[in-house]
Amino acid sequence: MKKLIFLLAILFAVSQSSCDLLGIGEDKVCGDKREGYFYRTSHGTGFFADPAVDYTLDRNYTPGGEGYRSTLILEKWVQHVCPDKHVKVKCSVSANIEGDFNVSSKGYWYFFYEEPLTLNIGNDGVSRTWEGNGEIGLKQVYGDAGEGEFSLQATIDFPYQGSFEADTMYLFNKLQNVTLEAEYYDVKNK
Repeated sequence: MKKLIFLLAILFAVSQSSCDLLGIGEDKVCGDKREGYFYRTSHGTGFFADPAVDYTLDRNYTPGGEGYRSTLILEKWVQHVCPDKHVKVKCSVSANIEGDFNVSSKGYWYFFYEEPLTLNIGNDGVSRTWEGNGEIGLKQVYGDAGEGEFSLQATIDFPYQGSFEADTMYLFNKLQNVTLEAEYYDVKNK
């Protein structure tokens, strides 16, 4: 019995300190409303160049191979978010009508939670667009008046073109724009 009580006391202590490690505390409240527009275009800044501005998206490229498609993941990680208000997210991707792309998007937070965005596909004869929006609820994992974080992600796969350089050129010629948007409240101290 003493071992069980000791074990429960240790688990309680660890759970309380882990909140402090994550920056969550009762001394925080919701601050100002923020609207983040995170984007990357194939023309201008490029998908694989490191642009000088900080609002562009992080990227992760996985080359395909014989019979496999290449994958490009573009995402933005947002920290210091008030969990008491839902985060509104939106994804928009546009590509040349001749490009062969599969597009998906999601928001995720706290390692295990994710919210896929349903993307509606449009076609104006020149371009195809994938657009969708949704909401992320952070309160369930980050608690009252704490501090949360989330990531918004767009995943694009396309036919492997034979090399990194060829994939880059394919994206430059076919993919027009990727925009991820988030509306959230930051946190501030009481």
